[in-house]
Amino acid sequence: MHSESVPSPGKYVSLSRRRDRFGDPFPYVHYQSAEFDQATERYARELFDRFATITGANERSFPRNYDSAAHHMGGCRMGASVRDSVVDSYGRVHGTSNLFVAGGSTFVGTSGAVNPTLTMVALALRTADFIDHQVS
Repeated sequence: MHSESVPSPGKYVSLSRRRDRFGDPFPYVHYQSAEFDQATERYARELFDRFATITGANERSFPRNYDSAAHHMGGCRMGASVRDSVVDSYGRVHGTSNLFVAGGSTFVGTSGAVNPTLTMVALALRTADFIDHQVS
């Protein structure tokens, strides 16, 4: 099952109590499913069971648990102002002239169900082009 996961208060990144060899804290990803996520899973299970019944499936295997599939996004949300985001549309951190973030963390807090890689690459290339034009 692949589905969109909506932003919610139970999904955020914080700093861990554990530290790396340099003494810096590791990031810790909190991921608690929202009601929308749970409703989506119930609907997918319902569709799966209907399909299996209609096709006369001999075996059925639907995952018991689901998670984020390790595509953590939205930690440095892209937007128009510091009130609602961390970076502008080029990945530049609001209030700085030379600090940029590129990757899935700039997503607005939700994404499609699968394969965000091409969008991440496109955003990174856009950021790189912007930086190149600023330096040239």
